[in-house]
Amino acid sequence: MPDQYKALTVINLPFSEKLFRPGEMISFEDFEESAALAAAAVEDRRGEDEGASAVASAQEMVAALISGGSLSDDPEAALHPDHIPRPPGELSLLSISDNAKALLAQLEASGQPVPVELRSLAEMEIQAVRASDGGVAANGVPKGGS
Repeated sequence: MPDQYKALTVINLPFSEKLFRPGEMISFEDFEESAALAAAAVEDRRGEDEGASAVASAQEMVAALISGGSLSDDPEAALHPDHIPRPPGELSLLSISDNAKALLAQLEASGQPVPVELRSLAEMEIQAVRASDGGVAANGVPKGGS
């Protein structure tokens, strides 16, 4: 079993609350720590008989993440397609919406007719996920809040 694994997606190890971004390496010790903390938490809650047997082992965690495409034992493995950084300026739904809003404003200011499709696109609410959101949910509640 390798000592290091490559995160192909965002991976948050339970109980240790260690967060790994796509492309970062995760040691097998991190998985062992997470499994041990989980077993201890279950043991505290349910009793010694159910502790370690009620949670996934480090090997089971690694196997599940590899089979799900979130982890690889190959340090050169490609990131999951959803986590490959896009080149700056690449066309996106957000940029299309922003361009439509600008064109709508320009047409309205000059008194020209606005096609229905352009108005619909400009008025669409497109929510972008930004790296600076600090874990805020769509409803504005910070991560872990209520």
